[in-house]
Amino acid sequence: MTQRFRPLALVRFFVLAILVARFAAHTSAADVSAGSQPSILIGIVSQYLQGNWDELAGELKTRSREIAALPAAQKADVEYIRRAIGECRPEWWAQCKSGRLSKFRPVVWGRSISATYDPDAKSELAITYLNGGPSVTIKWPAADMDNPGIEGELKFTKGEHVDLDIWRRLGTAQSWGPIPPRSQLNLTEPERKQLTRYLAFRGNVAGAYYATPRARRLALWEGISGWSHEYDKAAMYMPMRAIGILFAAEVLGHPETYPSIKWPEEPPADGAESKMIWALQEWIRYHELPLSEDKALREAFKAFAAANEGRTRQGGIVTLPNKLTLSLDPEADKPLSVLRDAWIKDRYAKTPTHP
Repeated sequence: MTQRFRPLALVRFFVLAILVARFAAHTSAADVSAGSQPSILIGIVSQYLQGNWDELAGELKTRSREIAALPAAQKADVEYIRRAIGECRPEWWAQCKSGRLSKFRPVVWGRSISATYDPDAKSELAITYLNGGPSVTIKWPAADMDNPGIEGELKFTKGEHVDLDIWRRLGTAQSWGPIPPRSQLNLTEPERKQLTRYLAFRGNVAGAYYATPRARRLALWEGISGWSHEYDKAAMYMPMRAIGILFAAEVLGHPETYPSIKWPEEPPADGAESKMIWALQEWIRYHELPLSEDKALREAFKAFAAANEGRTRQGGIVTLPNKLTLSLDPEADKPLSVLRDAWIKDRYAKTPTHP
């Protein structure tokens, strides 16, 4: 059974200065004034946020004594970064980056997948079942892994695009593999659409969690792009929109956690959700998230994935952090979107001093 799913290296001094100022104002509990931050912490955080993970992984090993001497809260930030790199750049990453046919076992949401990287595969993602167990064959352009070349007008790199695509496909495979083959046969058209939307949704959430911080911003941008009219007839636009809707629910629901993200001055008079999310997209285009906010958003995606697995597959209903819901079926989502619009206006009423 085969199914397709498609869903700076140089940091200038002024960018680093902006990041330092932001870290001093509102990163994590480890944050202190810029003048008292040790240079090693500034460098580690900057490299992490910019996705310079190969270089940073080596530095974390060679400078272990300096890291151990940091205050506890700052050390906790470094340990978080170390864990995130280990989780999102496992040993198989370099193996597949060689561009050769390789077997590997990626772990997504704590579950390992039997996988083969085949640069010459006919499709981007295929699953076969042998003795009842699923096996994944997957491909992506190995030459673009960690490629610093800029792609597109948004100035994200080729490596960031591929990073996001890799984890999207692995997230799709992790949710697809456990579904019994029999339940995938003889599906009606509505059932087929529901399964396809669910798998795309799971892939999008995994991509947003496991990608680098900059690629996570790319995931948000692309998710919000689901409101573009060019996607009006696409079966996948609700799984795309789910990422933007989660982002809005997080930012408006926890303004104290995301102080750098500015809300529009007034809530939209109509179409509150879509217009709000387009405004947030413009913010994403020009701003990096500081460490504490990127960390909070990443953890929100993890919780989002845990809350929306089996039940979402069966009914296509996604539960948001604010306890409201959305449907992956565009028609079924229309009455639910009215409730989300009302929630956005209510958040403005209850948060007069919003960011």
